[in-house]
Amino acid sequence: MPNGARKTLYTIITQIRREVLGDDGDVLRRLGGYLLDVDESAVGVARFRTLAERAVTASDPGPLLEEALTLWRGEPLTGVPASGRNGPEGRWARSTRRSHCAGRAP
Repeated sequence: MPNGARKTLYTIITQIRREVLGDDGDVLRRLGGYLLDVDESAVGVARFRTLAERAVTASDPGPLLEEALTLWRGEPLTGVPASGRNGPEGRWARSTRRSHCAGRAP
């Protein structure tokens, strides 16, 4: 392990706990790595799915779809290497966004 690598890792984990998760979750050490343990309601994609699913059966889906779409800012997975953006997650994100935008009330 390179000199300082462990300290750097612990610093990044502390920053994630403090600046990203706050009181919404934790970073847990697991065999072979770490796990972000967060409530599903704190994850944008989970909130998007919940709102989009509720819109399917709503008598007026427009407000739910609008709220879901406000969770999308810019292109999905920016900052992720091209191999990830073009993989299953990236295709899912683009397809899901397109289908819900198309179903949005005018």
